[in-house]
Amino acid sequence: MTNNSFERMPIRRNTALGLLAWTLIIVLSLAWGISGTRKQSVELATQQAVAYISKDIAFRNWATSHGGVYVPPTEKTPPNPYLAHIKDRDVTTTSGKSLTLMNPAYMLREMQSFSGPQGEKGRITSLKPLNPINAPDPWEQSALKRLERGEREVLDITPVDQQPHLRMMRPFITEKGCLKCHAAQGYKVGDLRGGIDVTIPLAPYLAAANRTNRTLLAGHGGIWLLGVAAILFIARRTAQREKERFAARQDLLDSEEKFRQISTTAQDAILMMDDGGRITYWNPAAERIFGYTAEEALGQDMHGLIVPPRFLPAFQQGFAEYKRSGTGPVIGKLTEAAARRKNGEEFPVELSISTTHLSGQRVAIGTVRDIAERKQDEEALKQLNQELDQRVAEEVAKNREKDHILIQQSRLAAMGEMVHNIAHQWRQPLNALSIILTNIKDDYAYRELTEEKLEESVSRAHRLLERMSTTVDDFRDFFRPDREPGEFDISAAIDDALFVMEASLKNNNIAVIKNYSPGLVCYGYANQFSQALLNILANAKDALIGGRIPNGTITINLEKIDNKARLSIQDNAGGIPGEILPRIFEPYFTTKENGSGIGLYMTKMILERNLNGAIEASNHENGALVTVTLPLVQPSS
Repeated sequence: MTNNSFERMPIRRNTALGLLAWTLIIVLSLAWGISGTRKQSVELATQQAVAYISKDIAFRNWATSHGGVYVPPTEKTPPNPYLAHIKDRDVTTTSGKSLTLMNPAYMLREMQSFSGPQGEKGRITSLKPLNPINAPDPWEQSALKRLERGEREVLDITPVDQQPHLRMMRPFITEKGCLKCHAAQGYKVGDLRGGIDVTIPLAPYLAAANRTNRTLLAGHGGIWLLGVAAILFIARRTAQREKERFAARQDLLDSEEKFRQISTTAQDAILMMDDGGRITYWNPAAERIFGYTAEEALGQDMHGLIVPPRFLPAFQQGFAEYKRSGTGPVIGKLTEAAARRKNGEEFPVELSISTTHLSGQRVAIGTVRDIAERKQDEEALKQLNQELDQRVAEEVAKNREKDHILIQQSRLAAMGEMVHNIAHQWRQPLNALSIILTNIKDDYAYRELTEEKLEESVSRAHRLLERMSTTVDDFRDFFRPDREPGEFDISAAIDDALFVMEASLKNNNIAVIKNYSPGLVCYGYANQFSQALLNILANAKDALIGGRIPNGTITINLEKIDNKARLSIQDNAGGIPGEILPRIFEPYFTTKENGSGIGLYMTKMILERNLNGAIEASNHENGALVTVTLPLVQPSS
């Protein structure tokens, strides 16, 4: 936490200094702009004053060059009493019209009585005015004295009626034409006779300057904000980069520390080699595995130090390829090799080599694991596995023998069922055959046995015997083991199983309801599948007989779901008790008095192992429900 704060402090300080410097630059620029605007306003007013005075001087010079003008006397321009010493002040024209002399000063003063467009006003004044009205005010008096001291122009900004005004005065030099009126005052040509000044209100100029200043203020404010945003953005980016740099540096330090800890505590040897094949790093595990200390190993040729001499040419060839292309047969791979200890002992190792760049130079990093003990353990494990394989083979043989016995028991149980069913199938033909023999005997006793009757009775007996023989063949084919698996129609296999039990079901008044989806084909052993169904049907029949169900029914449904066939066999015998249901597929588990307990177990084995199917039992409505699922053969596209 302290290090991070330390790293960020210069950025915050530099940002503050940058903001301060930027603000100072903007303030100075604004001050300079405002000062320039004010100076420009004063310059404009000064130019106006110069123009005004130049105009008055030019007008005065013109009037002086003509010695004044004669005008009719009026109330505004009465005869000038201060020119009474001039004998031709008043004249009369030939037509009798009276005229009075208006000297240049009189003319200029009357013209100056009109204000300019900006309110500027001009005056002529003197320290020795001929007319008292031209007496100087305090500023003019000071300005005239400055002109007497040799200044060519007096310019000041002074308040007039509490408003700033620019006042300018330039000297009046006595010329020859001035002596007509002012000779009596003792002036000579070239003397400073007075001054002409102008007073210009600065308010309009300052108002314009203020408008400009507001524009400058807005512009500088916007520029300042942009600069602040740029400085803050740069500061943020710099801080982010500095943070990333510090994090990267910290990560590097952490990585170096982790590498130091890992390499120091690692059980595997960690080695580094430069492009010259010299060892640059040798961890403690390497000291323990190879027997060389780090001082002895560093700087040595890697291959010459730890590679057995007989493998050295191959390693040197691979190293040459590594120097040329940066890769090699063992780079980036986990390989097993032979290594040599300091005492010359060879031992097997597991070697992993990768390359990287440190300080701009390529280095190879190798991890070496001593696998001598592991090899010994592997050899022992290999021997143990061989012994286990032999034991497993023996156990498998024993299990096969057990399975064979179970199958034989299942077949014997099935054969018992077969004999029982054959007895049902033969009962009717045997009764008919007994009747035929009895009829032959009676016909013979009563001398009614003719050759025709005998042949007819023998023919009927032969047909009954053929029927009984066919029944035996059908049962024998049903129980004959399948030699090879193949495709078979599921519904046909179901009917084969029902054929075997047909007579037994009829004799016990058990109805069979069938609902088949046609054309469902499975791959496997058809007779095994029929035998598995026979076990299920036999259990359903026994449950119905044992429960003395008056209207016993077995319902068989075959349907296709996705790519599988689902066969459900349901009876109405009341169901399987809950404590028994989970165990019905266990070997040797039975609830029958003389049952073997292998029928349903073999059924499960046949369906799951030989036909890749599944079987499950549950209670449904008023009876047991056995569901068989088999994969279907997909039609070729």
